[in-house]
Amino acid sequence: MEATATRCVPVRELARSAGSLISQIEADGSVFAVSRHGRIVALLVPLPDRLVLEFDGPSSESWADAEPECEEVELSPLQQDILIDAASTPTGYWQIPESRDVPSALRAVGHLELAGLLDRTHGALRLTKAGRAVVKGLLRERGG
Repeated sequence: MEATATRCVPVRELARSAGSLISQIEADGSVFAVSRHGRIVALLVPLPDRLVLEFDGPSSESWADAEPECEEVELSPLQQDILIDAASTPTGYWQIPESRDVPSALRAVGHLELAGLLDRTHGALRLTKAGRAVVKGLLRERGG
């Protein structure tokens, strides 16, 4: 495997400036090698769009394992895309990307919140259990 890093960051610097490094990764796709005692031990790299990440462990709850708990909800294509996009975030938290038509996305998000599919937490949105169940059905319908 080969990768080109923007620069090598010692673990101590990572601990002090993780936020600014993450901002650089988000802004321009920077790649950072992380070193401990002069040996590279990890890479900080931008994630590809629509990455679906599952967490392994007894306390983790995968959205893909959710059982449908909500009534059928009529969703627009934009609302469906928002739910699937929110499900693909590694942390489970989602914000409206700058690339979206913000007024339309805000209306769509409002509908999803009222339907109990998204919940606003810490200034970001997160899928509810019902939202994860809907995404599971959407992906099944789309063959994904």
